[in-house]
Amino acid sequence: MLAKYSRRSMLTNAAALAAGSVLPAYGKRVQDDVATRQRLCDASIRLIDTHVHLYDVERFSYPWLHEAPMLNSTHDIAMYRNASFPLAIDRYILQDVAIREDRSYDEALFAAELAKTDPRLEGMVAQAGFEKGAVVAAELDRLASVGLVKGTWRILNAGFAPPGISMSAAFSDGVRELTPHKWPFDLSCDASQLREVISLVDRCPRVTFVLVHLGFPPIASGSIDVWRQDISALSKRTNVVCKVSGGVTQNAPPGWTATQLSPAIDHAVTSFGFDRLIFGGNWPVVDLNGGLIKFVAALQEILRGVAPAEMQKLYRSNAIRTYGLRAD
Repeated sequence: MLAKYSRRSMLTNAAALAAGSVLPAYGKRVQDDVATRQRLCDASIRLIDTHVHLYDVERFSYPWLHEAPMLNSTHDIAMYRNASFPLAIDRYILQDVAIREDRSYDEALFAAELAKTDPRLEGMVAQAGFEKGAVVAAELDRLASVGLVKGTWRILNAGFAPPGISMSAAFSDGVRELTPHKWPFDLSCDASQLREVISLVDRCPRVTFVLVHLGFPPIASGSIDVWRQDISALSKRTNVVCKVSGGVTQNAPPGWTATQLSPAIDHAVTSFGFDRLIFGGNWPVVDLNGGLIKFVAALQEILRGVAPAEMQKLYRSNAIRTYGLRAD
């Protein structure tokens, strides 16, 4: 997961960090510090980040970014590399950035272009219109022609999709069209939608689902009991994998601590087990509340004492299996 650097390299990069020269271009100082990054340099596990948003606002329209002005600028590979230092991310997956649906194929081509400049970019989770039903098969075939696509999603969260969209017969018909491609379906839903998601999973038993961001547990509310119950129920479906990803911080209080994230992450571990957990950073959205480095440091603290073989599953091998990446 994390890189070993020489002392000279560490000091050089630490000085650059202190000067602010490698912080994200939108100008907000991510809530981490040089000491945190230095501590992370001591670890040695390589990491696959399954949830990275790279986008070009000059080339594409992303309507939701107008509501997030701190993110509403191009975010490129160089910025991601700087924001993730010193994590040894040697492979990553580009996640669709809620682009307009009619541009999803063009976004996949954009990702393929980026992959030519950075061999670490090994896959993409693309958007598709599953609510169209079985006719989405043509859309999926077109995405498959790009070669880089390893999975798909249709964001279900409030504000991104009509309420109850996943409950329709057409939606499940569309999701079942993933079977020939052997692609997983990334589930992005609010905690209040988890029971709808369970219904969708039950209607598509041959499809692998990846619950992203732990289903957005309402950490800041002070009560995650209902979320716990729904996660326990969802985890009983063996075709579901849980992505321990940076979006879990979005419903955490500002200035959150590892202690505040721990109950949700511990419950996900207990429910799914390390055989069905994968890591995702959610950069740059994670920078809205804490940042990538703070999130990984917290995850390391919460999971301190876990056997290296189990951590390897979370950080690497489960991602390879779930998204059909090349073997190590």
